Amino acid sequence: MLYTQGRYTEAVEAFNKTEDLPQAYNDVGYVSMVAGRLDEAQGFFDEAQRLAPSYYETASENTQRVRSLRGRQR
Repeated sequence: MLYTQGRYTEAVEAFNKTEDLPQAYNDVGYVSMVAGRLDEAQGFFDEAQRLAPSYYETASENTQRVRSLRGRQR
């Protein structure tokens, strides 16, 4: 997967071929979150929300998950 090779821009572009751009950012963020890369995940979720703040509730929910995971790491 492109993400595991650190090719984040290409990963977003690959997702964007089959879904809208905010969802692509959210999906790469989700993969980052699952991999434990919480700072990267947050950046992708923030971008998803910036691109579509009026409807992109999923990115907001994932942001809450990142906060929860960070709290567990302390």
